[in-house]
Amino acid sequence: MLRENLKIFLLRKRLAAYQAEKDFRSARTRNELIRETISTERSYVNSLKVFVNVFYEPLKKQPQVLSEQKLKAIFSNGTCCQNYY
Repeated sequence: MLRENLKIFLLRKRLAAYQAEKDFRSARTRNELIRETISTERSYVNSLKVFVNVFYEPLKKQPQVLSEQKLKAIFSNGTCCQNYY
């Protein structure tokens, strides 16, 4: 009986260690995904800034190149998030 209880105890201890390792790996993977998402969003925002500063704003200042109507048609969604970054 004592031997069986010891086996059960050791099995439970191994199972708890395995579960702790599994939880650790899940948390690490979750943190890696969060970091990757933040990095991707930063890159996207930087690209939007370049887009607005290099293309949209200069064209907006030169109405002889593109009329305001054409500018809005071409860049209709390009500046929608401009106020958020």
